[in-house]
Amino acid sequence: MNRYLRFAPLLLLTGGVMMAPRLNCHGSPPSPVDPIVETDLVDSYFVAAEVSFRSLQGQKADKLRAGEFEAEADSVKWFETEFTNAKREAVKPLLDYEFEQFGREKWTPEGEAAIAERWSKGGAR
Repeated sequence: MNRYLRFAPLLLLTGGVMMAPRLNCHGSPPSPVDPIVETDLVDSYFVAAEVSFRSLQGQKADKLRAGEFEAEADSVKWFETEFTNAKREAVKPLLDYEFEQFGREKWTPEGEAAIAERWSKGGAR
């Protein structure tokens, strides 16, 4: 028994090194997909698009297993249509905000450029 105890520090060190990459700064395992912190409407759009993408992929898998698609082209067409519709819905808050800021008679090239520049830098609502 004592001859095995001398390996305990080595085993603890090895186990710690092996576990280190799997732990975040809080010591808990990472989530399968790290959440995106939404800082502006652009982030919100991408989060909604990602959620839709993942959901639709699950639905597509179910449809494939149920035999609802006869060819790869059918599966691709279905996904393209559904994901395009989901992205169209996800972008509406962003477009509404832009319209409130410079829509119709309020529009100027500089006004739209200012918002586009703000979106490019992130963190603005």
